[in-house]
Amino acid sequence: MRRLCLIAMIMTMAVSSLSAQRIVSVGSVVTETLFALGLGRYVVGVDVTSTYPASVHSLTNVGYFTALSTEGLLSLKPTHIVAIGEAGPPHVIGQLKAAGVKIVTVERPETLDETCRCIETIGASFGAAAKARELTAKLRSDMTALWKEITAKPVGKRILFLYLRGKSVTYISGKGTVSDAMVQSVGATNAIDAKGNIAITAESVIGANPDIIVVTEHGAASVGGMDGVRALPGVAATRAGKAGKIVKVDDALMLTFGPRLAEGTKTLYDLLRNAQ
Repeated sequence: MRRLCLIAMIMTMAVSSLSAQRIVSVGSVVTETLFALGLGRYVVGVDVTSTYPASVHSLTNVGYFTALSTEGLLSLKPTHIVAIGEAGPPHVIGQLKAAGVKIVTVERPETLDETCRCIETIGASFGAAAKARELTAKLRSDMTALWKEITAKPVGKRILFLYLRGKSVTYISGKGTVSDAMVQSVGATNAIDAKGNIAITAESVIGANPDIIVVTEHGAASVGGMDGVRALPGVAATRAGKAGKIVKVDDALMLTFGPRLAEGTKTLYDLLRNAQ
C-alpha cells in the first residue's frame, strides 16, 4: 500500500512538472514534432515557419528563426525553447540561457535517419521517449513500403524546384537543399547541378530545361498565382512551361523532414507521376 502511494505521488509530481512547462517552438520540424508527440498543449509560441497543425496560428508568433528577440521570447515566460540549430542570433540564445530558459536544439533533418533522431531527441527531452519510438517505428515502416513503390516506378524526370517568397525573393533550389533531398527521394533528378539556392534568371531556368517545375502553394501565391509563376524569367521557354507541367505542393509537407515525411514524399511522388 505504501509503495502504491509512493508511485502515485511520483506520477502526480511528474504530471504537475510537465503541466508547468511553457515551450516556444522555433522551426517547422520542431513544431510538427512537438504536436505529434502530444506536447502541443505546452507550446505557447512558434516562429513564422511553423504553419502546421492549424492550431499554431492562434499562438504568439515570435518571428523568423534567425531573427529572434530576447524581449519578445521572455515576454512569453518560457521554461523551454526548442529550436533548430540555425536559430539565433547567437547572442539572443546566450541571453535566454542566462535568464534560466532551457534550450533544446536539434539539427534540421534532411534524411529519414536524421528525422527519427530529431523526433527521439525532442521526445526524450520531455518524457515522451516511448511515444517518439512509436512514431519513428511507424515512419520507418511507412518509408520502407513507399521506397519499394518508388523503386519499382521512379519518377525519372528532371525537376526544377522554385523557392518563391514574393517577386523580389525568387530562387532555384540546387543540390544540398531540403527540396533537392525530397526530389531525389521520389526517384527524380534535380535539373540543376549548382549547390544551394541560386537567383532565378532566364538563362539559369532555360539552361535547366526541366520536365516538371515544382512550387509551393505559398510561394506561388506570393508572385500572383500560377500565372505569376509562368511569367517568371525563362519559365515559359522550358519543356515544363510549354507543356504546362507546373505543380504546387503544400509548403510544410515539401520543406519539412518531420513526422509527416512519408505523407509528404507520397504526395510529391503522386503529383509528379500524374504530371508525366
